[in-house]
Amino acid sequence: MRRYLVFSVLAAVVFLQGVLALPALAADSPQEINARILPTMWYSTLSVRDGDSLVVYGGVQNNSGTSFSGTAVFYVDGAEFGRVSYSSPSESLREISVRWKASAGIHSFQIKAVTGLSKDFRLISYESDVSRLTIDSSLTAAQIKDAAVGAVSSAVSKVVSSGLSSGSDIASGASAAAVDKLQSAKDSLVTRKGSVGPSGSVLGTTTSKVAAEGLGVLQFLLVHWGWTLIALVAIVALVWLRRRRSGSVGDFE
Repeated sequence: MRRYLVFSVLAAVVFLQGVLALPALAADSPQEINARILPTMWYSTLSVRDGDSLVVYGGVQNNSGTSFSGTAVFYVDGAEFGRVSYSSPSESLREISVRWKASAGIHSFQIKAVTGLSKDFRLISYESDVSRLTIDSSLTAAQIKDAAVGAVSSAVSKVVSSGLSSGSDIASGASAAAVDKLQSAKDSLVTRKGSVGPSGSVLGTTTSKVAAEGLGVLQFLLVHWGWTLIALVAIVALVWLRRRRSGSVGDFE
């Protein structure tokens, strides 16, 4: 009987300690409020190339009955590229954005928020989903010019080294060589069409079109521009005359 009484007293003490600890545990756990950083991100344009200015957007939703403010930090490939302060009144949906200079490649974007809430409250989510997108390389005028110069130079070298004898053969050989070189330049400079992950937008869709059109015009000129072929014929003729003159001088001596 005595043992039973001691056991009952100990059980009652443990129970009372647990009941008294409940408020303290509740105080240590912050209350989750109906507010968050939106999971979706979006962009200012659906057509962007390397070097373009792109605005990256996100949102702050607040239906909690509590107003708060904070800072949204924007990341690309894990590195911060901008931050913006925001205020979020109760029953509001606020847009946040940061401008970014686009660079070619596949990139991952995310927004993370820091708030001024007291330790008694917390958001449903403090960060957006990761949004992945691909940005094409920009085909510059300098690259197109270099491709054209390389095509003509290659054509001249090929015609001279092949020793073509007639004007028609020279013209056709130069044209074929130029087209082959320019096609190689097109294949190396024109990047694939842009793509993007589930949360992003289709970007870079005009890059391949612009590059193909620019190089296509150069290809047309090299094939059909008579002055270019006449210049090539003149160059080959001068080389041939110089070689012939050198040979005649050697025979005379």
